[in-house]
Amino acid sequence: MTRLLLDANQSPRTSIYLQETFGFDVADLWSLGLLRLPDPEVVELGKTDRRVVIKEDLHFGGLYNSNRGQVGIIIMRMEYQSTASVNRLLHRFFTDSRSRAIDLYRSLILLDDERDRIRGTLFPIE
Repeated sequence: MTRLLLDANQSPRTSIYLQETFGFDVADLWSLGLLRLPDPEVVELGKTDRRVVIKEDLHFGGLYNSNRGQVGIIIMRMEYQSTASVNRLLHRFFTDSRSRAIDLYRSLILLDDERDRIRGTLFPIE
């Protein structure tokens, strides 16, 4: 089962959406009461709980590099940030058959409005 950890800037509604739509095991910092958890500790929590961390901050790529192979991170970049746009982006990624071949727990994945990048590989939107 896919296990995810949503950062504090993600709505608990996204957590519910991912659980109901895909059956994922999703935790979110908001519901855990950890809104002020520093980024390195968010990564540690993801590693400890074996969860893929979902963020909107590009600087998280640096944290991935220092923890390469120990944690998976999905970074989302959107022109309009809302719960609906986050859910659309994640839906697009998780329904793409190519995403099933990726080791989510060891990868850095960048999602934006136009393409998905997995460790530098471009997946154009079809």
